[in-house]
Amino acid sequence: MVLLIQCLRAHRSGAHSRLGAGARLRRLLLGVARLGIVVLILAGHPLPVRGQAKDPFVVKAAFLCNFAKFTEWPAEAFSDAKAPFVIGVLGEDPFGSKLDAAIKGLELHGRPVVIRRFAGIPAPKEAHLLFVGADFVRKLEQLESELRGSRTLIVGDARTFAQEGGMIAFVERDGAIHFEVNLASADTAGLKLNSGLLKLADHVYKNPAKASNP
Repeated sequence: MVLLIQCLRAHRSGAHSRLGAGARLRRLLLGVARLGIVVLILAGHPLPVRGQAKDPFVVKAAFLCNFAKFTEWPAEAFSDAKAPFVIGVLGEDPFGSKLDAAIKGLELHGRPVVIRRFAGIPAPKEAHLLFVGADFVRKLEQLESELRGSRTLIVGDARTFAQEGGMIAFVERDGAIHFEVNLASADTAGLKLNSGLLKLADHVYKNPAKASNP
């Protein structure tokens, strides 16, 4: 867990301050992807594939923080200059305390970070990044309808989530964690995803729903 926190906060070091946003992003996300490898090597286990970890939600928590760091929100997404950055978890929470540990002491876009857990779809502006758990991930049309006009980055834990119009989807292949992006859906919400983030995605869809072409 210490390695995870170091990875998330690496951008605060002097060396990272000399790097451009794209280079910082590549270091941070590749560090996250290698987290499971480092932990398992220290534990004496054989070298796993890239992005593999004993607990995938440790890695996913780190990815959520980095998705937020490398996405730009318009000022209107926040009620005022001191409003916190809210990471929401919709439905059953698969993270336990792992997400809380990942954001401890973290600031995003100059704002403190808080986590809110929602039993139902939140109102617009209640969350800036919303992780959609398994019990809601198939309700994409309802999510889009109720969050229409909001500035919420919606991340789903399902292989087809981005292809069907969600903004970012976690995809697990061969025990490794990857992600896909629907750029059109993010653009529609007024969110700007860093080009380095897009380069790291397995696939970038450019149509807002049921995209089939990169």
